Amino acid sequence: MTDLRNYKDAFRQAVAQVKDRNWKWSVKAVNKSTARIGWGYLDYIGEKPFEVSVLEENGDVAIIAKAGDKKVYCLIGEKFWCDVKTIEDGIMYAVNGLAYYAHNYY
Repeated sequence: MTDLRNYKDAFRQAVAQVKDRNWKWSVKAVNKSTARIGWGYLDYIGEKPFEVSVLEENGDVAIIAKAGDKKVYCLIGEKFWCDVKTIEDGIMYAVNGLAYYAHNYY
């Protein structure tokens, strides 16, 4: 099982690259199975931070980012249907997906 605590720097780098003129993005917490990504607007309206987790099943790995009832999926691996090849790239993909969702739907 993937321990997300080993990827704290990848989360920080991904969040640092989010462009948002109005609200601050931050890494609230990273534990073994879940990372919480903060967005200033969520704090303002009193909602919980976004969550990012890893799902491993039958040798396949996926990153799942949750924004309320919406989810961003990212398949990781060498197979042709995978979105990215590394977990670090998957974290970047997921955080960018959260930012896209935040900017377009909130």
